[in-house]
Amino acid sequence: MSRFLAAALLLAATPALAEDYDCDRAAAVVMQAVEGRVAGASEAEASKALVAELGEGVGDQLAAWVYALPPEQLTPAVGEAWKTQCEAL
Repeated sequence: MSRFLAAALLLAATPALAEDYDCDRAAAVVMQAVEGRVAGASEAEASKALVAELGEGVGDQLAAWVYALPPEQLTPAVGEAWKTQCEAL
């Protein structure tokens, strides 16, 4: 599954989406997970942090998605794609 489609699916599943949803903040949270993975954090550690930030379900899904990405895709483009998808909703 492409990272863009995965981002769209995750955003569509996020119950917190509303007109005032902060896409910049969402992209920053995604990049924190990506940077954590690059730095060697485990998926469980990332999931715990994301659940604290986003809530159960959403945080778990986001961690699973980030840890499913191939290593060569762990770049700032992930956050940019997330923000683009978010703003398109």
